[in-house]
Amino acid sequence: MTTLCRKLMLSVYMLLGLSGCLGSLVSTSSPPRYFQISYSYKPEKCIGKIGGTLKIWPFSASAPYDRDEMIVLDSFRQVHFSPLYRWVSFPGNMISDMLLRDMSRSTLFNQVVTAGNSAETGLEMGGHVYEFAWRQEAGSGHAVLDVEISL
Repeated sequence: MTTLCRKLMLSVYMLLGLSGCLGSLVSTSSPPRYFQISYSYKPEKCIGKIGGTLKIWPFSASAPYDRDEMIVLDSFRQVHFSPLYRWVSFPGNMISDMLLRDMSRSTLFNQVVTAGNSAETGLEMGGHVYEFAWRQEAGSGHAVLDVEISL
């Protein structure tokens, strides 16, 4: 009888566990909200012109900033992944895309291209994201960005 009871209880636990997994797959929780870097482009008046072609490479990123989940840092600097907020792309890609947009609009270079372009280049730009997060502190918060750019 104890063996039958154990098997029955094990089956019940497995069934409950499976129903919990299936329930989470088909649950009607809120879909993620996607965000991207957004700012107004304001061209600066450069006195000189470098000329030539600039190639911009996708930026690398340190973990956990190498993913599309939005990172929230609490007041103890603990990392939390937001269950609701996501980036439209990896932070390093968004930064290099915005630099491509802005550098293409400037008159500093004759041409600005992405890493996949086979154009001959004189200069290349890349970088590394060390921190890209929302820091929550005592009821308020602010964005945090620590990035190294190499030209």
